[in-house]
Amino acid sequence: MSEVTPKQAMLKHFVATAFAYDKPDQLAVAVSGGGDSMALLHLMAEWAEEEKIRLWAVTVNHGLRPEAAQEARFVSEVAQQLQVKHTTLTWSGWSGQGNLQDAARRARYRLMADWAKAQGINTIALAHTADDQAETFFMRLARASGIDGLTGMQRRRVSDGITWVRPLLMQERFELRQYLRDLRQPWIDDPSNDNEAFDRIKARRAMEELSTLGIDIHVVGRVMDHLGQVRSALDFATHDHALDCVSEDRGDLILNRRRFAEGAPEINRRLVAHALRWIASADYGPRGMKLQEFLSAMMRGRDATLHGVRLLGAKRAFD
Repeated sequence: MSEVTPKQAMLKHFVATAFAYDKPDQLAVAVSGGGDSMALLHLMAEWAEEEKIRLWAVTVNHGLRPEAAQEARFVSEVAQQLQVKHTTLTWSGWSGQGNLQDAARRARYRLMADWAKAQGINTIALAHTADDQAETFFMRLARASGIDGLTGMQRRRVSDGITWVRPLLMQERFELRQYLRDLRQPWIDDPSNDNEAFDRIKARRAMEELSTLGIDIHVVGRVMDHLGQVRSALDFATHDHALDCVSEDRGDLILNRRRFAEGAPEINRRLVAHALRWIASADYGPRGMKLQEFLSAMMRGRDATLHGVRLLGAKRAFD
């Protein structure tokens, strides 16, 4: 391709911007063979070559479809053409019980994180798009998620010692497929993307209906941005409240119950959730009724346990 189009230049800009302030010596890109990740692989390969950064491509074969092994080989061949080293990780842990997509997602992240750390890689790029973000919004809305859940996926997040980066989170799926068509690069459509037994596909179909009301990806994105600003304000207020009523003593958090009670309910809920997550060294804090019951025990001065953290009502808030 001799001439770079404005759209291609914009996509390259988004990739470069994602790593502008924290450029690693080496990193990996997760590639399934689908349109989104195949586009990201091409963009990352070009950027990494220009920046003299060592790039890996990693594919997870969940072992759930006979075609998966062939798709992994397809990714390997494309990566080789781009002079990107490729590896395939295999998951064989599905028990047949529970939520398949959630179990596969958790396994995928765990496998990639373990592999990356073994290679000395601390950054992995993911190909989530604006479409994925909007679908996530409706899935979480259906679960009555709060502000944090409805703000969607973060562009950059540290979990399990790995920085997960989503350079294309503001790009639409059709734009990436057009980019691949311009490159004459094929991709593989996962048949599970048409399986309406999965919540994400249900959300995708619902969005098609909602578009008649003017509710599209762009509108949902703006709503999520507004909610993100609300979350930032709540986090700021929670931090101030913590400074006023919480102190730390050799790994324990000591709570002044009188000052804590002066806080607004949402601020108190966030403070306790963050505290439990901090003590437990967990990626996420507890939610829902269990958290509410823990808060009630705190206010009554009773002992309780949640998230692997013990509450001593008489003396200490957490132990």
